[in-house]
Amino acid sequence: MKRILAILLIIISWEGVNGQLQLENSYSFSANLADLGGETYKYYLMDPGTNQCRIYNEDHTIYKTITLPVPSGYYLYDIKFVTRDLFNPDDYIELLYIYSRTQDINGVSVNYYGLKVINETGTVLLSLADGGYAEIKEGSAGPRLLTYQYIYVDSYYQTTTNVYSLGVTTKSIFRDAKEALTIYPNPASHRISVLLNREGLTGTPEIVVTDLNGKQVGMFYFPEGSGNTGISTRGWSPGSYILTVSDKKGIVASKKVILN
Repeated sequence: MKRILAILLIIISWEGVNGQLQLENSYSFSANLADLGGETYKYYLMDPGTNQCRIYNEDHTIYKTITLPVPSGYYLYDIKFVTRDLFNPDDYIELLYIYSRTQDINGVSVNYYGLKVINETGTVLLSLADGGYAEIKEGSAGPRLLTYQYIYVDSYYQTTTNVYSLGVTTKSIFRDAKEALTIYPNPASHRISVLLNREGLTGTPEIVVTDLNGKQVGMFYFPEGSGNTGISTRGWSPGSYILTVSDKKGIVASKKVILN
C-alpha cells in the first residue's frame, strides 16, 4: 500500500511540474525578447516580406510596427539590436539592421550588404555601405560597437572593421549572444548549412522549406541531439524561400533564404 501511495505521489508531482509549462503564444516569424530598460520588456520579430520590425507587449498585443528602409534590390537580412538608449540617450526605440543583395558577375555570385541604425521615427543614426555584421564588445573604457564591412565573393570575404564608442549614457542593450537560427551562406548556390541553438529544446526539430507562396519545397531533420545540418539546394529554382524550424511545441525560428 505504501509503495502504491509513493508511486501516486510521484505521478502527481511530475504532472504538477509539467503543468508549469504553458504555451502563451506562437509567432509566425522568429521572435526575441528585448529589454528596453526601466523594467520594460517587449517581444519583437522581423518580417522580411514587408521590411518591418513588429514589436509586441509582454501580453503579446501589438505595441509598434516599424518599417525599415531597405534600398531597392536588397532584402531585409537581419535585425541585430533593439534598444531604447544604446546609440543615444533619447526615449525613442532604436534598431540596427542589415540588408543584402546578390549579383552574378562573370559567373561568380557576389553578395553585397548594407547596415543602418535608425530610430522609430525613421531618423538615420548610422548608414554603412557593405556593413554585413555588428556586435557589442565591453572594454575598460565602456562598450564599443564593432561593425564589419565586407563583400562575399563566392567563397571568401573582403573585410574592414569599424569601431564606434557608445559613450557613458548607455543603460540598456539587447543583443542575441547566441542566435536562435543561423543559415550560411545566404544567399546560397548549391548547399546551405543550418545552425540551431537547441537550448531549451528537446527531441528532433524539423526543418520545413517553403517558397513565398507557401508551397512546401522540402522537409528535413537535424541529426539526433545535434543543432547542425546541411541541406542540398540542387534542383531548387532561383529565388526566395522561408526556412522554418519547429518542434512539438510549435515554431522555434524562421529565416529567409535566397538561392542564386
